Amino acid sequence: MRPLQHVQIDEWSIQLHTIVNDLGLGGVLTDQERLALKNERLKICAAIDVATRCVLGFRISNRSDAANAIAVLAMTERTRRRLRNPPDACPTGRWQALSG
Repeated sequence: MRPLQHVQIDEWSIQLHTIVNDLGLGGVLTDQERLALKNERLKICAAIDVATRCVLGFRISNRSDAANAIAVLAMTERTRRRLRNPPDACPTGRWQALSG
């Protein structure tokens, strides 16, 4: 399989308070803010190139809907166009090296 030949899109829920704590920001929040974050769930939608495992685009939102998926697909297409033009993105031969 060659790079950019097969792209998968997936979506999953993330807990905002976990990310805040992992970043070390939990200590600057009040108890009330921490409690509010515990109930906050966000959705992340990402498009990943199967061959290289590179994330081609992602979007974080507070809801799961078609608009997120469409926005991620649009990001992916822009990324793919840039990567196919080596002067704008990757050194010449980079994708060939990754493919095999």
